This record gives sequence, C-alpha cells and structure tokens, in this order.
Amino acid sequence: MPALIHKKQIIGQATDATAMIKDTVGWTCRNLIRNTSQTTTQSGVTFTVNEDMSVSTSGTASTSVVFLINDLIALDPLIEYRLTGCPERGSASTYELRLLNENMTKIASDTGDGYEFSGQSLVGVAIYISAGVNVTGLTFSPMLQKAAFKSDIYEPYHITVEEALDIIAGGTSGVLVLSTMLATGWTDDTYSFENEYPFTDYNIDIEPNGDVITKSEYLEWSKAGIVGSATSNRCRAMNGAPKVDIPIMIKVTRKS
Repeated sequence: MPALIHKKQIIGQATDATAMIKDTVGWTCRNLIRNTSQTTTQSGVTFTVNEDMSVSTSGTASTSVVFLINDLIALDPLIEYRLTGCPERGSASTYELRLLNENMTKIASDTGDGYEFSGQSLVGVAIYISAGVNVTGLTFSPMLQKAAFKSDIYEPYHITVEEALDIIAGGTSGVLVLSTMLATGWTDDTYSFENEYPFTDYNIDIEPNGDVITKSEYLEWSKAGIVGSATSNRCRAMNGAPKVDIPIMIKVTRKS
C-alpha cells in the first residue's frame, strides 16, 4: 500500500536486508553501461574510475589509447539509443567516446554532443585518446540510454527492476528503490506502480527522496496532496497531479 513513512525507517530496514537500488519508473534501467573497468595507466594516461563510475583522465598519451569501459551490451536493434559522456570539444583526432561492435571495432563516436543510433544488437563503449593529446582534467561520463529519455544528465548504471525483484524474493525486509515519479506518468490524478509491483505480490511505501529533491519539487509534492491506496499500488493526487518530475524512495516488500 503506498504510504508516506519516515526516511530513516525505510533506509534502515532496506539496507539491513539487501541493498539500495535505483530505477526510473516505467523503464527497467536508464544507463545501460555497467562500467567494469578499473583505475589504470596506459601509454602515459591515467584513467581513474570514480565512485559514480565516471572516468577522469590525466597525462599525455605517448601512443593512441583505447580504454574499454564495459562488457558487451545486448540491445534491441529496433529501438533508438543515445550515447553520451564525452567531454566538450572532443574529436576523432583528439579524444572521443567510442561505440564498438561485437568485434570491438568502432561503429561511431560521441565527441561531446551525443550520438543516436539503432540497428545494433551487441555494443561496447570505450574511451579513445590520440597520441600526443594531453587529457589532464577531463572526465568522461559514459551513458547509453534509450533515446526516448531525452536527457543527457549523467547517472551511473543501477540494477534493473527485474534484478531488484529477484533480491526481494530472497528476503522479507524489502528493498529500497530510489526512483522518479514522472510528470508524464500520471493518468488524470492517478499514478500506478502496478506494472512494476503488482499489489497481489508486493507492498510498497513511498516518500520524497530528501537527498536530491529540490525545494520547488517538494512544494509540488506537498501541493498535490498525494495519498496512497489500501487496495492497489497506486497513488492519487487530491489537488491535481504535479507538473514536475519528483525523486522518490520506494520500499518494496514481497508479500508472504
């Protein structure tokens, strides 16, 4: 049942049993790149993998360098995707974020403006630095997402809803999902979580994510007068649906 509960209670119960996860409601996972690389130095360039899985660089390349970010990703060739994350002013002759095929051959690249594509079923992503180029102070934030998101704001890979439900199935204390209640996700004054968390199988508790919510977003949440339901995993906005996206926390518990 959707309800407003105290933030510390959610985090305490969820982290004791499993882990914190994040997703955007309506999609399985926004950033499809699971960064599996490690901090290393190649040909005079140090690649530092940061906590948020972006990659900072320093040094001058003595030879051309290709730094592989991830294992191959399986895509739907009928869907359009967007690759972003190269710092501004990149180029094929300096530095770029490369899109690779299953043979690790360059298909295309992002040089700072993003690159949209379809028709690929297996891809990899790598940072390329040309010989003689100094890349000190640059940060690459590799993100591969469905082009329909229409936002280049970086966020790292997080496990999907399907993976989260597998975790939930193995425990009783629940999992904390950091998510987004989309302004476009409301039907009239109702917001449903039934596709991800059917009421027959899961209880959910919802509240704004105090770590990232802005004052204006919180005012929209408060003004909407959002309430839960005792018979479904849906919310209702008593005073009309919010006009902005609102970051939320969902505690998901599987029914016994």
